[in-house]
Amino acid sequence: MSVLSRFDTTSFIETGLFRYELWEANEISRVEVEDYHVRHYEPLEIERLLKQHGLKVIGKWQAEPHSRKEANDSDKVILYECIKS
Repeated sequence: MSVLSRFDTTSFIETGLFRYELWEANEISRVEVEDYHVRHYEPLEIERLLKQHGLKVIGKWQAEPHSRKEANDSDKVILYECIKS
């Protein structure tokens, strides 16, 4: 997989292209390209949006796989655990 992306500091939107390659017998047999747009939120922004949509935050976690460490607002990526309120 290869990625080409850019981040707009005004809109906080990251735009990019993912290129996936399937290798078989030492040759690329298939290629897929996907563009994406990701909006980055500040913690208070996303928490307000979650609440507006009927969700209650019950946990905030660091994005390290399998770490199960609680996140704080200074972490670059926060995974939110929510329930429908």
